[in-house]
Amino acid sequence: MTKLTKLTETIEVRRKKRNDIEQDTDLAIKTKNLEAERTRLQILREEEYAKLEQEREDDIKILQVNGLGGFGSTSALEGIEGATPQGNLADEMVNSALRYRSQAPLVDNLLKELGLNDGDINGLTQGLDKTISPKTE
Repeated sequence: MTKLTKLTETIEVRRKKRNDIEQDTDLAIKTKNLEAERTRLQILREEEYAKLEQEREDDIKILQVNGLGGFGSTSALEGIEGATPQGNLADEMVNSALRYRSQAPLVDNLLKELGLNDGDINGLTQGLDKTISPKTE
């Protein structure tokens, strides 16, 4: 073998090593880019999920109806056996009827927001019939 042939072989071996290193580097860069894109897509997915969760939380309404229907009211006569803070039976009936009439629109609106549009008990429980079915074994 001549000196020139040996030198040519050495150069070719070095070129092959260099090409292999360049290919490995190119592959590593592409892998890192793919990982970065995957991470970016995951972050976008998590952002969308967080937005949806926030929108769902915005739709939640908390209604406090302690005073509705006389619940939560305090009276000096409470705790005294046989004492009625509203007065006699006729007064209680009139007060109850007036409370019912004055609060009916509020209660109807609350029921509509809950998706319960019918005013009778059958309409209120109609949705339950569809969701609850007896378990058969």
